[in-house]
Amino acid sequence: MRKGQILNVSSSHGIKAYSETSAYGSAKAALNFMTRIWALELAPLNIRVNAIAPGPTETDILSSAGFSQEIISVIHEAERTSIPLQRRGSVADIVTSAAALLDSNWLTGVILPVDGGPICILIVTL
Repeated sequence: MRKGQILNVSSSHGIKAYSETSAYGSAKAALNFMTRIWALELAPLNIRVNAIAPGPTETDILSSAGFSQEIISVIHEAERTSIPLQRRGSVADIVTSAAALLDSNWLTGVILPVDGGPICILIVTL
């Protein structure tokens, strides 16, 4: 019998609706659905399929996309104040959560939000 696991990296955008992210959010929502389907299809082969869905995380993606430091600060503050734990995630937060999913032996089809708690509304006016 085969054995293995797949861990997809999704996003909170695939779970929650955010303005002006239709293409990205749709792609991540599709990945979430594929994760669940693959979990069903691959279970007979003893292959587990899960995903993590990170929320706002401290990376350089916004500066790499060409945003000014002033706009990045506005975005970061809006995100931070909308997160129940009042901070953006770290790469270590994501890695720890991914390792927990990989370490489990009886989880499949799970989409794990790693986002500091449910964000109700995030509106950033630039």
